[in-house]
Amino acid sequence: MNPIFAFKFDPIDNPTQLGKIGHWVITFLDSQDKNASIQLAITSVLPLQHSQELQIRKIIISQSDQAPIWHINSIECFDHSNNKMISLPLSNEISQNFLKQIIEDFRKYDVEIQLISHE
Repeated sequence: MNPIFAFKFDPIDNPTQLGKIGHWVITFLDSQDKNASIQLAITSVLPLQHSQELQIRKIIISQSDQAPIWHINSIECFDHSNNKMISLPLSNEISQNFLKQIIEDFRKYDVEIQLISHE
């Protein structure tokens, strides 16, 4: 079974109330299902080039039943070698490094989040 990854935000840092943090922009995603949980996209306004082939574009998170916890749904990248968007597996090294980078960047602006995982 693959682990489930999530961000645990400090209770005072509700991501639905945050718009821009440094070079990160948080936007609401429109859902066709009105019963679905809230989904947000965290997007960098600066290109994040991981390698010659991969450019990280955004991370999609969704609200869990526990208020400060937001499930990480996907990390979307542009693959220059295939000229298309791909979704990275959350447990691979590239994804984990990217998630740690977001945490560090948010801390610079006093937004405290933790990366948590469970089976």
